[in-house]
Amino acid sequence: MWFDAEEDEVELARIIVAPEARGKGLGRVLVCGLLAQAHESVCADVFMRVHPDNEKALKCYPEAGFVPVAPGLAENWNAAQPVNYVWLRRDAERSGD
Repeated sequence: MWFDAEEDEVELARIIVAPEARGKGLGRVLVCGLLAQAHESVCADVFMRVHPDNEKALKCYPEAGFVPVAPGLAENWNAAQPVNYVWLRRDAERSGD
């Protein structure tokens, strides 16, 4: 977790579940635990970036309450990245904020 007080946001990154433990809902449990910690930080937004080829993560994170950021914002953030990541933001409506 990276906390950016200046931007009032948290970024979740490098969330990895061992291959033999995948498909059991552990990624969702892990992300929900990290979201609880992020919520305690009182930061307004929580973001994450996912490699576009990571189909399992792209399925998991929406189930944990994440939605894609606006296309223009993703394009801006990807300008300095080595690949065009899929950028996600915690869905405030779904998370109860």
